[in-house]
Parts: sequence; C-alpha cells; structure tokens
Amino acid sequence: MEQPAGFARSNVAFNDSSPGVPVELIAAMVPGRFPGRDDFIDFYSKNNGGYFDGGAVFYRDAFYEVIAGDYNRLEVEAFNYIEVAGMPTNPRLLSIAEVIESVHFYCPEMREFLETHIPFAGDCGDNKYWLDTQTGIVKFTVAEDEFHTDGVTVVAPDFPSFRANIQGMERCMRFSSGIA
Repeated sequence: MEQPAGFARSNVAFNDSSPGVPVELIAAMVPGRFPGRDDFIDFYSKNNGGYFDGGAVFYRDAFYEVIAGDYNRLEVEAFNYIEVAGMPTNPRLLSIAEVIESVHFYCPEMREFLETHIPFAGDCGDNKYWLDTQTGIVKFTVAEDEFHTDGVTVVAPDFPSFRANIQGMERCMRFSSGIA
C-alpha cells in the first residue's frame, strides 16, 4: 500500500485509513489560523486516521532538549479518525469524538483544555496526542496524568513536523551527527 505523503521516514507502515473527510468539515473543526493547520486539513481530507502496523515512535529531542526523567521516545499507535455521517465506523481506530467523549466523562477537569485541543492520535496505553488549535503545537498526555493539565508535554512545534518525524520502532541513525 502506498504510504501518505508527509511521513518522511520510509520505515513506517500506515494503514487502515478511512476515506478522506470533506475539507469544509475539517476546517470547521480547526477554526482560526495556526502553523500546520493547512497540513492537518490536507492530511485528513486524504487519510481519515490510520494505524501504524509494525509500530511507530516519535522522539521529542528532534525539537527540544530532553533531560533525564523527561519523555523522549513516545509510541504512536494510530491517528484517530473523524466521524462523518453516512460513513461506517473504523473498527481498528478510535474516533476523535469518542476520545473527546471519554475525556469529558473521565476527566471533567480537562473540559477547558478540550475547547482548544483536538485528540488526533494515541498510543496503545491510552495516552493521547493533541493538536492545539490556537498555536498549532502538538502535545502529549499520559492517561493517568490527564486529570491535571500541568501533565501536558509539548512534543512538536506543529503537525507537519510531528508527522515528518514519526519513524519505525527502532531509532534511525543520524549519520551527520553520529547520534543513534
């Protein structure tokens, strides 16, 4: 299967995406202007969610200094899909609406956070990746820390940067710097 454009690393298999979502529907979900908005809309108009067969990870140190005890290597299991009327549900993926509903129920303290963040991806431990619809920054929450918005970790400056740095489960060598 041909992989979607934007996954710069060729060692990931992104599958089981639902049919794309109309641009107008996605644009209504992400009002305003922020870095990466157009890429987010373009991605979901072509690939409505998807699963990383064989696993995928993201390293925060691609953008930020990471010290001992910080999150760095983060698993990315799947991108959530957008529910569209008349479109069948995707049995392998969570929908963005399902995740929002769950967070509303289990973490009422995060209701204000939900007003400006979209849970677009997750890992197998129910941890979530969020798109900040005011700044474009991609954030990460650990399921048991979601009761406190101070448990939010910034992982990438924007959606295209996040997507471009997802890779297979083993870290690719950076030959120019020698860092593994």
